[in-house]
Amino acid sequence: MNRLRRIFEQWLENQRDRDFVSNMNSLAESDLGLARDEMMTFMSNRPETRAQLVEMAARFGITEDEIDEKRWRALELTKACGHCSETRVCQRFLHGDGPVTEADKFCPNAGTFHEMAKDGK
Repeated sequence: MNRLRRIFEQWLENQRDRDFVSNMNSLAESDLGLARDEMMTFMSNRPETRAQLVEMAARFGITEDEIDEKRWRALELTKACGHCSETRVCQRFLHGDGPVTEADKFCPNAGTFHEMAKDGK
């Protein structure tokens, strides 16, 4: 019963956060440095999204700073990773030592990571 209560409380807190972001004015958005749709994207991601994204990028030789270098690209990568349906496959891959080309089969960001690595980020 405690687990169910915790899930409901997390859902409720997430709803409050969504309502807050939805009702923000443009001044508040500019103070945060993120557009409303960007905030909603980040809020809809799984909690482990960023860590998983950074770890996967590292397998391709891409650093966290290189991910964040171009804001539009960081948002695209985060959105793809955060809404990916292959999280278990990804976690198994990241905990293994297989070749990076295995990620091409399931990772929606693999193509971008290959391009970044080829173009020198």
